[in-house]
Amino acid sequence: MNGGAGVRSGETRAQAIQVSHLNIRQSITILVARLVTLEIIGVLLLGVTGFPVLTRLLPDIPLIQTLRFISFSISAVLLIGSTITVVLQWICEYYEIFPDHLVHRKGIFKHTYVRYPLRDITACDVEQGILGQLFNFGTIHLYDVNNMKDIYLRQIHNPIRYFHLLKSLIPYATTERKYYGAPRLGDKDVLL
Repeated sequence: MNGGAGVRSGETRAQAIQVSHLNIRQSITILVARLVTLEIIGVLLLGVTGFPVLTRLLPDIPLIQTLRFISFSISAVLLIGSTITVVLQWICEYYEIFPDHLVHRKGIFKHTYVRYPLRDITACDVEQGILGQLFNFGTIHLYDVNNMKDIYLRQIHNPIRYFHLLKSLIPYATTERKYYGAPRLGDKDVLL
């Protein structure tokens, strides 16, 4: 059984799939945490500007009512705009891992593209705190010897997986894994 269309005789479907690169984004946990923080700030802002308690404290002067309405409207627009900006930043910033280089793309309106050849990377390590271990996110740290520059893949989802992938692609990298907190259950090669 050949497993489907486009698969040669003797190959399984998994063997026939070739991947040219991988995209890595910041963890969805980080996005949710930012959005929750924005909502809390927004509720506080909107609560201060539109709460009925202020109506009892302030005299019923049309100018004050107009100012309250304007401040409430501005707060609502700022909350919506901030939420859209945070989501767009999350969507527009990502890393691409190719067999011979790493690309960091970011920017909503002004797009930046930075390419790092993997042959210039001499160090690779991964860091996860307690929350990172719990929600499976962390930071991969690389060092580009050619540009004498640290490269951080910050707060990405499943950093251990991408750490091992990068470690296998980088020919001359020294590696280290750093954990802050207790090691995760099931990790056999945890360094403390």
